[in-house]
Amino acid sequence: ESLEFSVTPNEGYDISKMSVSCSPVANTTITGDVIRVNSITQNHDCTVSFDKTRYTVDIEVINGSSDALNKVIEYGGSGSATITPNYGYTLDNATVSGEECNIEGDTLTISNVVNNGKCIVTLEKAKYQVTLTGEGIATSNSPQEAEYEGSTTINFTLADGFELGSTSINCDNGAVPNISGSVLTVSNVTANTTCTLSPVLKSYDVTLKVTGGTP
Repeated sequence: ESLEFSVTPNEGYDISKMSVSCSPVANTTITGDVIRVNSITQNHDCTVSFDKTRYTVDIEVINGSSDALNKVIEYGGSGSATITPNYGYTLDNATVSGEECNIEGDTLTISNVVNNGKCIVTLEKAKYQVTLTGEGIATSNSPQEAEYEGSTTINFTLADGFELGSTSINCDNGAVPNISGSVLTVSNVTANTTCTLSPVLKSYDVTLKVTGGTP
């Protein structure tokens, strides 16, 4: 004698990953959602088990990378990935879209997964400090902030007795300075930058005229 049972998994469980065990051992077959117990000659206790459904969550990082392109996570489970910004970008103020996707520090967390999905992390450009220093100058707005590969301006005044020379400004870390009047523009900022302005002392001509004698 044989018996057939039709079974239905709960939500989040996979009928294609179904198994059955009987005590005492019985001859069983599984076809779709039907379990057949064959050649029954005694009482049996049979237990049906389902594996949890597994879902794939893709990971996309704009202006950075992840240590995984996707995560395969069981129903109701969670996973994580490490996010690394490209040079010139930062994890500060990172934004993330996608159901149950969150980021804290460099860790993307995916929680309570109930279907296939996608997390998109967007990283902003890093911001750097640009400082103007130098003897014989005063500034009203230094340091200034500039985004990666961006630019900023700093106003300055020269002390009495100083003037700009032909090569009086230099910026480190490859930043490009340009002076127009009393405004310094610094472009191509890729790191915290110090610009040094080196004005020169003014030179004066003094003519001595002597009346009734010799100098």
